[in-house]
Amino acid sequence: MAVGRELSTVHCPLSTVHCPLPTTHYPLPTTHYNSAVPKSPPPGVTPIVRASARVLLIDARGRILLFCVDDERLAEKQLWITPGGGIQPGETPLAAAQRELWEETGVEAEPGDCVWVRSVTLPFGQQWMESRETFYVVRIDAADVIEDNWEPQERAIIVEHRWWSVPEIAASTEWFAPRHLATLLPPVLRGEYAAEPLRIGA
Repeated sequence: MAVGRELSTVHCPLSTVHCPLPTTHYPLPTTHYNSAVPKSPPPGVTPIVRASARVLLIDARGRILLFCVDDERLAEKQLWITPGGGIQPGETPLAAAQRELWEETGVEAEPGDCVWVRSVTLPFGQQWMESRETFYVVRIDAADVIEDNWEPQERAIIVEHRWWSVPEIAASTEWFAPRHLATLLPPVLRGEYAAEPLRIGA
């Protein structure tokens, strides 16, 4: 059973205030970040802006569903990410989160709290992209991922999906986005949300 809010009651601005990261009990392994990747585009290059909505899908055991994408356009090549995708013209971030959740997992649920916002600029193939993301929480008892609604591009790049616990993420040498995922998740799992969504880093 999914837990969420009515679609009309949740507002998550992309331009929210900055909040410090919570104190972590999990040091960030250096392998969670590719230090060879340039941090900013070269002079004169304007990144393409992409707004997206993402979902922290949490089960009754406190695990989060992540997809492993293998995309040659990404500097990390293989990266574990949350369900989600681009916001369509005329669509709110909340509506996009609900649609993407259903398309990528088969879970029909109204997203709950907007807990994080993130803006990260990264190389993407031959271009640079500024990814502006909002993250919503959806809690369920359990669910099998249904791939029936995946688009061809998703089938081409998603190589694996699994439920991760925070200790598993913290101990892993895989790459995650956001890369501070093991640090950020514990307050969310406890239902401890800031008054405004946290502005998180890369």
